[in-house]
Amino acid sequence: MKSAWPLFLAILALCSPGDATRTAPDEFLLMVTLPSSDKPAEVSTKILLGKAFEVSEVRAGRKITINGTLTGLKRNRYHLRLTIVDWVSEKVNSTTSFEPDLVLGEPWTVGVISSFIYHYTVLLTRVPDH
Repeated sequence: MKSAWPLFLAILALCSPGDATRTAPDEFLLMVTLPSSDKPAEVSTKILLGKAFEVSEVRAGRKITINGTLTGLKRNRYHLRLTIVDWVSEKVNSTTSFEPDLVLGEPWTVGVISSFIYHYTVLLTRVPDH
């Protein structure tokens, strides 16, 4: 019966809850903040490296859809192809596309230079282990 213990311990280690909660090395959290005259809207989603993503949310009558693809690390930066659709009505809507090169944990901002109110901000971080 002694020979069964190493096998039992190996199976137990593979099935432990700690292993199940670890995040994949190619899993990230993407946070996009959209400009607004009232309160900026923030949309966040988990994304995988090299996999297309799309998320939609409705905030205060605005339907916000973000989609894109994150590509591999080059020169300490991740390239993101991002499209943002901000829909209020048939006449009030916009589609904006960006292709920033992101550094983990550093916000990337673009928008009207004269006013911080109308900036888009994109932040890429690792998904924290649970």
